[in-house]
Parts: sequence; structure tokens; C-alpha cells
Amino acid sequence: MCFPESPQVFENVKIPFDTRTLGEGTFRVFGRAGSAVGVAGRQTPRMRRTVRWLATALAVVLTASPASAEDGLTLGVIQPSPHSDLFVGVVGDTLDSEIVLTVRDSGGLTVPGVTIRLRALGSGGGAVLPLEEQLVTDGRGEATVRVALVGPPSDGVVLAHITGQESEPSEIRVRILRDSWLAYLLMGIGGGLALFLYGMRLIGRSLEKAASGDLRSFLTSVAGSRGRSLLFGTVSTLMVQSSSASTVLLVSFASSGLMTVQQCLGAVLGAAAGATVTVQLIAFRVSDLDLLLIAVGFLLTMFRGRRRRLGGAILGFGLLFFGLRVMSNAMAPLKDFPLVTEFFVASAQDPWPALIAATLFTAIAQASAATIGIVLGLAFQGILTLEAAVPFVFGANIGTATTAILASLAANVDGKRVAWAHAGFRIGGVILGMLLLSPFLRLVGSLSDDLPRQIANAHTLLNIGTAILFLPFIPLADRLVRRLIPERESAPEYGPRALDPRFLEQPSVAIASAVRELLRMGGLVGEMLDDVKESLRRDDSELANAIRTRDDQVDLLDEEITKYLADLSTEYLSERQSERVLDLLFVTKDLELIGDIISKGLVPGLLRKKREHDLWFSDEGFRQILEFHEGVREIVEIAVSAIATWDRALASRVLEKKRDLSELERRFQLAHLTRLQTGNVESRATTTVHVDAMNDLKRIVTHTARIAYAILGRVHQFPRDDEIEESSRSDRDLGRAIEGSAE
Repeated sequence: MCFPESPQVFENVKIPFDTRTLGEGTFRVFGRAGSAVGVAGRQTPRMRRTVRWLATALAVVLTASPASAEDGLTLGVIQPSPHSDLFVGVVGDTLDSEIVLTVRDSGGLTVPGVTIRLRALGSGGGAVLPLEEQLVTDGRGEATVRVALVGPPSDGVVLAHITGQESEPSEIRVRILRDSWLAYLLMGIGGGLALFLYGMRLIGRSLEKAASGDLRSFLTSVAGSRGRSLLFGTVSTLMVQSSSASTVLLVSFASSGLMTVQQCLGAVLGAAAGATVTVQLIAFRVSDLDLLLIAVGFLLTMFRGRRRRLGGAILGFGLLFFGLRVMSNAMAPLKDFPLVTEFFVASAQDPWPALIAATLFTAIAQASAATIGIVLGLAFQGILTLEAAVPFVFGANIGTATTAILASLAANVDGKRVAWAHAGFRIGGVILGMLLLSPFLRLVGSLSDDLPRQIANAHTLLNIGTAILFLPFIPLADRLVRRLIPERESAPEYGPRALDPRFLEQPSVAIASAVRELLRMGGLVGEMLDDVKESLRRDDSELANAIRTRDDQVDLLDEEITKYLADLSTEYLSERQSERVLDLLFVTKDLELIGDIISKGLVPGLLRKKREHDLWFSDEGFRQILEFHEGVREIVEIAVSAIATWDRALASRVLEKKRDLSELERRFQLAHLTRLQTGNVESRATTTVHVDAMNDLKRIVTHTARIAYAILGRVHQFPRDDEIEESSRSDRDLGRAIEGSAE
């Protein structure tokens, strides 16, 4: 190699290395060629000139020659994200700035001026075309690759290698999305979520029909036991397949008086525990069987009875799993976007933003199942880690409390107490979980290696742990919410309290609510009879007014209960429930007729005539009327008790009591006739009033017996209304005949 006479011709040549070893001396190059200093050892001027020429020559060779395999250069691709090696774009677009290549030497320093060749390699049908076949690294040792995404939507690969270097080429992996991928993602998430939630709703309806026994008796059985109320909450959630819906029902139960606040507090803890069962089933990865479940469930719905209800539940599970699969497939592109992956990585490092986001989303969606379903869908795609998923589970637990709080806005004080106590339980459990997050994650991770299973286990441990933690403190929680939410005013006496329209899709609950109002009707009728007895003892016009007011309340309850039961769609009713609704309609009408008999028969025919004409019964006649009245009051009380639990034994007692009262009425009628024949002055003066009063009381007994027939399921044995009226007419005619014969 020949060297020029003067080194100044290489003055602007950059030397791309820091340290080189030349012969016996080592020197450091700071800038331009020929500026080397610090050569080790003793050197003569001739040696210094020689070293200077060698360094300059080597710099020229290194900057002017192509890189070779012997140089040890490496070609790398700057990844779009620390957690993804995919570049993502839409078909038809050009990625002109995202893909950057870098060349480094063996010391890790970037090398400029290196030639890189590119060629496309199709993968999965995707076409990614580089716009240049050859690139040269710039002063920073980097080169930007521009590629055109010509489709179809799939994956594509561009191979890059250094010219003259035979080592393995670097791969640039590109995912091509369809141009409307965002719309498909939103439709997939929305449609899949709708199928998911509808499947849960269908499961709830079918299971509720299958368990169509009398819920009222179960509600009675939970009284006085926190453990049984916890079990009730768990079972009710399994039936309606939604802890939010179950909690809303409990808020309404407390508001309407079907359950006490303490019973509801135990049940809301059970509702949270019951919700974990569905999440566990989802995590079993049975989505591959979703279409089979849909087919089998649909076929079973064509039958009747239990097979139809079983088919509905199976169809619901199929739709639930199919909806989850649709969501999971729709969210697949998200795992390739750096912003998405960075968000979830950040969630693992700082869980509070993820918890807040999940809380807000659940509050808006009004269903924790929606949040959990999306989290599981992301887990199935491998987008989430356990550390990132758990805060979303915690947030869903808090967000679901907003549903009950919104439902309590229209509830009374007890309903509000249950809703806010439920929110307190949820928040308390999550705060404890966040404080113990590290050991909690270790525990969950030790139970399973499968991420969806870990998420389901985290949800289960959180809710069951919360239930176990707070169950012993329910009495304390009851006192606390009573102090925080005190009574403001008493509940209105007029109008229905328990007929919540939200119950209409849970027939057992709706029927129990109607029974609750029927008991109020029965109580009002009993109070009216008590006022009649008191009016017989003393002349008080206020009592007559009170009887008429209560009759207005009975009429209103009759109207509202009848309308409510009519609104119960046959779509949700089993055969047994349909029969129960029909029986309750008959019971409602008979209680209303008893109220009419008292207010329109006994009040004007007995009390007003007695007061206006200053009539006085004979001692024996008055005693007999009071005795018969006591028997009527007792039979009505037995019938109302039978309504409360739909007790057939009590209903049979009503019919036995009716036979006894019929015999007593005939005996008293004969005694009254005897008094008339003996010329008893009081009996002659009060004959019409006496006979009409006994006749009205007898009609009350007949309508009470009709209530018993309904409870016994023997509606076909009802005395017809025309028969009752004919019997009453005959009794009135007999009374007038007795009165005429006495005269």
C-alpha cells in the first residue's frame, strides 16, 4: 500500500474505533487521523512518523472497505416494545418510520456506512414489500426500513442481512390488520359481551324455573341464622347468575320487609361467594364445546317440563362460552399494540390505576361479570399477566356495588342500609387484598400454573375470604349502618310496598312479594273485623270511618296485586308457578270481597242502623253475635296464616272451622226464632239487623273457605258467586219471614 507524502489529505477522515493495538504501542484516537498521542514506551521521531502513517492507513481501510464476516458486525432490529417484536399496520398502509435497523461491532458500538440488503418473505399469506432493496447505515449506525402492507390481513416477514456477511439474517415481523379492524374489534367485544351476559341471564331463568318452589318458606327459614342467610345469598346468585342482580333483590327484600337487614347482610356476603362459581366454570376452558352445548340445549328446549328447563340452562352455558370466545378472538390484535402491552405492564407495577379503571368500567356496565369476562378473554390471548389481572378483579368487585346503591335510591331506609353495607364489605375486602397483595399473588400463583385458572382463583379467594372475614361482624355492621343511616320518617301505610317490578323476571321472588302484600290485605281485613266488634260494644262513629278507610286500602292493594301478578310473563313461569299465580288472584279477590262485606254490609247494616235507631240487642242475642263474630275472626286469622306459608294443613283447618261455624249459625238462628216466639221485645226490634249481620258474617266465612280451597289447589270446588248470593238472599228472606211471623 502506498501512502501519501503528507497526512493532511486524511484530515477529515473519522476513525470509528476507540482503541487499537499497533505493534508494541497502544494509543487512543480522539478525532481526526494523525492526532494520536500517548504511545507507550520510548519512541524516536522516526517511530512516531511510522505509527502516524500506519494509523492513518488503517483508518482509511476501515472506513472505505465493506464490512465482512471477519469484522464481527451484528445487525439488529429495534423492537417496537420491550414486550413485543411485532410491527403492526393496516392493509394498504406504509410503515415508513417505525422500523429501525442498527449495526454494531464486537465492542457494541454502532457502525456507520454499512450496506444492508432487504427481501420479503411471505408468512401465512401476508405480503409485506420493502420499498428499498438496499440501505446504508447513517452516522449513528442506523437505517430506517420502509415497507408497504399490501395484504391480505395476516403476518409477513422481511429478511435483512449485511452485504457480504453470511450469518443468519435478521427478521422484521409485521402483522397486517384489515382496514376495519377497530370496528370488528368493537363489534366482537360488544357482541361477545352481549352473548356472554344473555347466556348468564338464560341460565338464571332456567335454574329459577327448575327451583320453582315457594321462596317465601325459604325466606322464613333463614331467620335468626347468619349461616343460612349466607347460604341463601349463595344459592340465589347461582339461580340468577349475577351477584349484582341478587344484591338488588336483597335490597328490595329489606325495603319491602321480606327479610331483615341482618339477614340481608349475611346474604350479600353469600351472593359474592356464589358469583365465583360461574367464573370458575369459565376458567375451565370449555369454550371448544360451546357450539355443542348450544345445539344440545336447543334440542332439549323443544321438550316439556324439566328437560326444557335443563335445556335452557345448557343453552345459556353454550352462549356464555361462545360469547367469551368471540370476545377473546376480537381482542387478539390488542396484544400486538405497544400502548396496550405497556399499559398492562404498568398495571403490574402500579395496580391502583388498573383498579380504578376496572371499578369505573364495572360501574358503567353494571355487571362485574362483564369486566371479569374481558379480563379472562385477555388472559386466553396471553396479553395479561397475573400481576396485571388481579387489580382488574379487585376493581370489578368494588364496581359491582354501584348497582345495589343505584337500586337503593328508590328503596326505604332498610334498603339503603343493605346497599351501603354491601359496598362497605366489597371495599373493605379489596383494601385488605391490596395491602396484602404480594402474599396474595404468591398464594394464587402456587395454586395453578394456568393464567385463566389463576384469575378465577383470585376472584374466588377474594370473595370467600371477604365473606369469612365479615360474617362474624354482621351484628356490628347492622348497628353501624343504622347509626350512619338513621330513620327519617315512617313508611307510608297506604299502597303496596313489596311489588317491585324488578322482581318480575324472578317469578319466585315476585310471587313471594305478592304474598307479602296479601298478608297486608289480610291484616287490614282483620283490623276491620276488630273495629266492628268494638263498634258493637260502644257507639263510636270514628270506628266506622276507620273501617271505610281500611277498605279503601284493601281495594288499592287488590288492584295493584292483580296488576302485578298479571304482569308476570308466562315466559318465565313454570307450570307450578302458573297455578300459584292463578290461586293468588283468587285469594286477592276474596280478601277484597271480605273487605267490601264489612264496609258495605256490616257497617251500614249493623252499626249505622243500631246507632241511628238506638237499637239494643237482647243479652242472649248480643252474646251470640259476639260469639259468632269471634269464630269468624278466628277463621280469617287461620286463613291469613295459611297464605303466609301456603300451608295445606292450615287450609284444611279453615274448612273444618267453616263446618263448625255453619252448625253454630243454624243453632243461633233457631235460638233467635225462639226468642221472637216468646215475645222478646229487643229481639223483635232488632230482628232485621240481627239476621243481616249474621248473614254478612256467614258470607265472610264462605269467602274465607274459598281462600282455603285455593291453597289446597281445589279451585274447581269454589262455591260460585251466584250460589253465595242465592244463599244470602235466602237467609235475608228467612229473617224477614221470622220477623213477620213474630208480629
